Amino acid sequence: MTSPRGIELDLNNGKIYWTEISPSNKIRRANLDGTEIEDFITGLSNPNDLVFDFDNSMVYWTNGGALQIQRANL
Repeated sequence: MTSPRGIELDLNNGKIYWTEISPSNKIRRANLDGTEIEDFITGLSNPNDLVFDFDNSMVYWTNGGALQIQRANL
């Protein structure tokens, strides 16, 4: 990791999610034991905090570079 920011746990599915800013600018995820790290959402300009809405299967994050709150399906 170069610049980790927000972090969120999905205990139901055994995953950890986090945001990384410059130079990668993406949201990544891995198993709770740190294995199987993968890019979840790429092409962001400055992702910071993130939060899950499990009832609606959504993830929300702040995108400082675009001055927006954005979302995606889990």
